[in-house]
Order: sequence, then structure tokens, then C-alpha cells
Amino acid sequence: MAIDPDFTNYALHLGYFEIFPGFITVDQFTPIPEEGTLLTICYLSNQHVFNQVLAMGICL
Repeated sequence: MAIDPDFTNYALHLGYFEIFPGFITVDQFTPIPEEGTLLTICYLSNQHVFNQVLAMGICL
């Protein structure tokens, strides 16, 4: 399956306000439990990829 270049160009110009609702919607329908996402964020915060205080606020 080929990636549509028009969609790629569109996705590259999206901001946080356009991406966030998509993740909220997709997260409700995926079989991945919420705990998996939280563990990933905790791990990346511990590795200093994310700001720990900001990550904690977003997870709440």
C-alpha cells in the first residue's frame, strides 16, 4: 500500500490543535489499553524526552 503524497504534505502542516482530537478519537477505538500509553509517557519522561511536570499534567 503506497502512502498518498497529498496526505503526507497535509499531515506535515497540522498543528497540535488538529492532531490532538484525532488522537483522542483513535484512542477510544484502539485495543491498546490506556495504561500502555501512560507507561510509555512515564518511561519517556524518565529518559528526559518529555518534561516530567508537563507530561504529568497532560496525563491527568
